[in-house]
Amino acid sequence: MTLPTAPSPITSEFLIVGEGSGDASFIAHLCQVRGVTGFQIEDARGESRFVDHIKGLQSRRGYDRLKAMLVVGDNDDGPEDSFGRIRNYLKDAKVPYPDATLTVARRDREGLAVVVMMIPYEAGIPVRGCLETLLLRSLDDGQPRVKACVDGYRDCLGGARTRNQEDKLRLRCFVAAMHPEDPNLSLSFVVSPSKGIIDLNHRSFDEIYRFLAGFSNFCEPRQRGRD
Repeated sequence: MTLPTAPSPITSEFLIVGEGSGDASFIAHLCQVRGVTGFQIEDARGESRFVDHIKGLQSRRGYDRLKAMLVVGDNDDGPEDSFGRIRNYLKDAKVPYPDATLTVARRDREGLAVVVMMIPYEAGIPVRGCLETLLLRSLDDGQPRVKACVDGYRDCLGGARTRNQEDKLRLRCFVAAMHPEDPNLSLSFVVSPSKGIIDLNHRSFDEIYRFLAGFSNFCEPRQRGRD
């Protein structure tokens, strides 16, 4: 699945914007594997370009058909700070911005609905970590032999690391072990079903799948937010 890297017409009523290519690709492949349709999925290409990407939506052909936008980012080592950063970007881009994750913001009843999903999260509550943290849950369950080797290597290295650093290290070790022909695969390829690394049917992705499957109903005007 190829994500658009340049402005293109908006062809769906529901848009997902990943803060980075890994987030966008993960959502795109999860939708593909789980049979979720109706989304146009894009990569904002990183923090430095996020505001410009969101601002540019209004000048794109088909913008008037857009009903709702879901923004996906990582919690990293500070869930509250990371959400606040995304919220400020939305504010700077002059689009509705929610006061909490997984809630709807809109300016008026028929206006554009904007929702922010920060990953990973559990029972709707953001938790410390990043996309790698989420992906590791399926690998730890599905690859116990590799997990034992990865954890042994990590223990041998020692040293103090943040949660993000720890999970990025472990995920990279899994990729190197399971895909030796290219151990430097970027996250946008690691999540591709064609690589056989991540099982996107694993239960660790069920909560996100259910939210995506019900997104259009979730964004109905009865949901209230603020701009």
